[in-house]
Amino acid sequence: MNSKELRPLRLAPFLAAVAACSFAAPEPGPVTTGACVVRELDRRSLTLADGMDVYVEPQAVGALADGFFVVGQPTYAWTVDASGRAAMVSSRGFLGVEVAGSDVVPIPLVPGVRHVGQVKAARLGPGRTSFLLEEVDRPSIGAAEPLRIVHAEYAAGRWSGLEELPVPPGGRLAFPAASSLTAREDGSLAWATPFVRERGGIDVLLYEYEPGAGWRWSLAARDWADEVGLVTLSEGRLALGVGGLDPEFDSQLASIRAMVRDSAWSFPRRLDLGSDDDRFRTPTYLSTDAALDLLWLRTNDPRGTSEAWVVTGLGGADERAPARLDPHAVLASAVEGGVGGPHVLTYHADATLGLQQLRVHRRGAAGYALVGSLPYPFTGPFTALTTPTGELLVIGAEATPDPMTPSVRSLVIRLSTCT
Repeated sequence: MNSKELRPLRLAPFLAAVAACSFAAPEPGPVTTGACVVRELDRRSLTLADGMDVYVEPQAVGALADGFFVVGQPTYAWTVDASGRAAMVSSRGFLGVEVAGSDVVPIPLVPGVRHVGQVKAARLGPGRTSFLLEEVDRPSIGAAEPLRIVHAEYAAGRWSGLEELPVPPGGRLAFPAASSLTAREDGSLAWATPFVRERGGIDVLLYEYEPGAGWRWSLAARDWADEVGLVTLSEGRLALGVGGLDPEFDSQLASIRAMVRDSAWSFPRRLDLGSDDDRFRTPTYLSTDAALDLLWLRTNDPRGTSEAWVVTGLGGADERAPARLDPHAVLASAVEGGVGGPHVLTYHADATLGLQQLRVHRRGAAGYALVGSLPYPFTGPFTALTTPTGELLVIGAEATPDPMTPSVRSLVIRLSTCT
C-alpha cells in the first residue's frame, strides 16, 4: 500500500490558469471505458473530535494499520456555526492528521523546527513513520527561503531522532522538486533532489540513510535536472527519473531520462525529447514485481498545455514507447497496489470542452486505460493511496460554500477499483 506524493507548488501556474478558465457544468456520474467501472463509494470532510473542520495541504500521504495519515503545509482548523459561517482557529498549528475510522487526530509540529515548507514521508513499519521536512524562514507558500532539511521519526504520538541533513558547499537543494522518500525493509531510506549550483547548472544528489550510520549524499547525475523521481528496486537497486534541460543539446531542449544503479549508476537513457519550451515535470515511478513504469507531466507554458505521459515495462522485454495518458492533465498522482494493479489519477482540465474531471487510469496488459472519472471535486491539488481492501482514497481540498467567510477543508473520497 504505497503512493507517491505530489509536489503541488511547482504546478501553481497551471492551477492558476485552470482557475482563470470558464468551464461548463460537468457531466454527472462516472464516465467509464470498457467493462471496468470505477465508482464513488462515499466522501467525507475531515473533522476533529471537538467539531472543528481541518485542512491539510496534501504533500505526503501513507497507510496506517487502521487508516491513513496526510501531512503538509499549510494546515488550518476552522469552527463553523449553524449558518455555515467559518472562523479560523489555527493556521499552521499542526503538521497533519492521522485518520482511523471516524477519529481524526492532529500530528503535532516537530519541536525545534520553526516553519515548515514542504514535507515528505515514508512508513518504516507498524506505528513508525519517517519524515523529511524543509525548514523555512517564515510561514509563506512558495516565497519563503529554505534554511535546512531535517529528518525525524514519528511514533506513538512523539517525535524523535531530529537530524539535520548535510548539504555540500557551493549550492542549495531544490527540495520541492525532489523525489519521494522511499524506505527499504531494513529501515534504510533514500531520496534524490536537484542541487542548484551557485555557478550554474543543476545536478542530482542522492541521499541515503542507514540506521546507526546517519545520512550521506553522493552525486547521481550532473547538469540540468528540474525535477526527479526515485524508486527502490529488488536487492537494493535504485531507479532514477530526471526531467530537465538535456545536457547533450546546446539549445534549450528538455528531456525525460532514466537511470538505474546497481554497483554504479547507468548512463542516462533518454525516453523523450521535448520541442521548444516543453518541460518534463514530476517524474514518478510505479513498480510491481513484474514491471517498472515511469509517469511524468509534459508541460508547455507559452502554449498553456499540460499532458500526462507514461512508459510501461521500462527496461524489460515488454517495454512500450512513451504513451500519452491524458492530453489535459494539470496534476497527476500515481498509486501502487489496489485491486487490478497500479493506478494513475489525473486532474483533467479541458477548457475547450468545459470539462474538469478526476480521471482514473488502471494498468493492464496493454498499458494504462481510462477506467472511470467523476467531476473534479477539489479546489487545488490532491493525492491518493490504497486501502487494505484495495479501494482508492483520494484526498484534496474542498471549499466551503459561504462566499462571505471562505474556508477550505480536507475532503476524502473513497473509490472502488476493478477486478
